[in-house]
Amino acid sequence: MKHIFYAHLALAAIMLMFLISCTESTRDKENMLASIEQLETEITVLFRENSHSDILVDRTVRLRDAYLNYANTFKGDSLAAEFLFQAAMVDADLHDDVRSGIKYLEQLVEEYPDHHLTPKTLFMIGFTYAEQLNDYRKARDAYNRYLDKYPEGEMAESVRFELETLGMRPLLD
Repeated sequence: MKHIFYAHLALAAIMLMFLISCTESTRDKENMLASIEQLETEITVLFRENSHSDILVDRTVRLRDAYLNYANTFKGDSLAAEFLFQAAMVDADLHDDVRSGIKYLEQLVEEYPDHHLTPKTLFMIGFTYAEQLNDYRKARDAYNRYLDKYPEGEMAESVRFELETLGMRPLLD
């Protein structure tokens, strides 16, 4: 009888620890999301004010890091892939660091192969390699990965066109 009591007590302790852990995890998630939302708002205001200051750079770096922290902490969360995508856009668009952006896009493709952003992400990887980095081999690889997985996908015709014209420069008038 004593053994059953201790077994129940141990089980209750384990359940309590699990509940506390879940509560802390939920609180961490809520805090991270609130921080991300606050940074997004601050950046929007800075852009509206047409501010291209050190404050804007600082906030965008902090936002990118917050996106990545969330994505790496809550890998199973539905927002993790979205935040990897957003981190890539921050680096590519705001910091002109497309190589870093591609790294986050590749992480999205690898960790979330069935996410709705994955086809668009594969296209963007190929396009960035082709148009911004002139790395046609990596562009071709990304485009072919797209066609292997999404041969009838929404962007399949665009991908085929990109492959046909890879490396060609437009004629100037």
